[in-house]
Parts: sequence; C-alpha cells; structure tokens
Amino acid sequence: MSARNSATQDRFTPDEIIQLLGIKKSAYYERLKFLGIKAHKDEGGKAYLDSEQVELLEKLESHVKATGKMEGFEFSPGEDEEVETEDDSTEKGGKLAVKGSSKLASKSQSPQPDSVIEQKIPETQPDFSQGNERLIREAAEIKAQGLALPDLVKLQLASQMTFSDLPEDLQQKVTAVREAANPKMNPASVASDLLAQYRASR
Repeated sequence: MSARNSATQDRFTPDEIIQLLGIKKSAYYERLKFLGIKAHKDEGGKAYLDSEQVELLEKLESHVKATGKMEGFEFSPGEDEEVETEDDSTEKGGKLAVKGSSKLASKSQSPQPDSVIEQKIPETQPDFSQGNERLIREAAEIKAQGLALPDLVKLQLASQMTFSDLPEDLQQKVTAVREAANPKMNPASVASDLLAQYRASR
C-alpha cells in the first residue's frame, strides 16, 4: 500500500480506496457489504476506513481478480491477532495450510503475508488388494474408447457428407467408377452393329 499524507495516516477516504483498488464505486460498496465493514466518521462527519479495513479490502480484491468472484474468500471478522500454529508431530503425512486472520499493516507499511494454520493430513495409501483385474479392465476400456473415438467421428463425418463436399480429385474418382459401372450407350450405334452382324451371318 503506498504511503500517503502523514496527517491523515490510517484514514482512507472512499475515493482513495476506489482509486487504490481500481474499481467502481458500486463495486466498492458491494465489497463493504460482503465483508461487513462499517465506515468510520471523522470530525466533519465524512466517512473513512482505517488501514486494517483497507488491507482486508485489498485481500478480497486479490481474491476477486484470481477467481472472478467474492464468494470463497475466507476471513475472520473481528479478529486482530495473527494466528500461526505448527504440528511438530513426527507421524508421516502432509500439512494443509489454512488462511488465518493477520493483523493488518498501517498505511505506511507494506502488507504482510497471510499467516497460515498448518493442520495434519494423515498419509494414506489406496488398497488395491481387491479387484486388480477389474481396475485394469476399466482402464483398458477407457483407453479403447479413446483409440476408437477418432474413427467413430470419421464415420459420422463420412455419413453426413455429399458429393459436393468431396475434394476435386475424389470427385473425379467417384465419377470414373460410376461411368465404368454404368457405361453410356448409343442406341443407334448399337442397332447398326447388330444389323451388320446379322447381315454378315446370312
């Protein structure tokens, strides 16, 4: 968070916050409502937020930019103390980092990284002692489906194509086959040939 006039340290006007977050005024009030933040009033009755409230808004804005929505943002209203615990147990397993509420920095300080609560996750191994053949069979079916899918798509494409969809070279091949299967006949020429054969045999 950039430093501002020391005379107004820890006091941010709505316009300053809107400019800082790069959002519209309507979005600013939506975020206040979502976080349950109530603005303070100065001696002149003008609204302002303190540095803790502004930093919470900054964290929410980062979440919105990453996910596209406010839902899913985790925060603990009313808690100011930084919470950080670590399970030092030697038991095998991973650790799950869970966001906790951290004490927000003043306007003249840089935002501090989120604190984390590390919780133990037991390490487990899947049991494949039963049903190995079924597991392999199902995997093989998935693979077979993936291999056959392109051919099935090609068959569907072919069934929906017409002669005009074919490239020119393939149209020529089809035309040649059709002409060979159905030769053109000139009735007058055939009649003349038959009559000539008949006369020659007399």
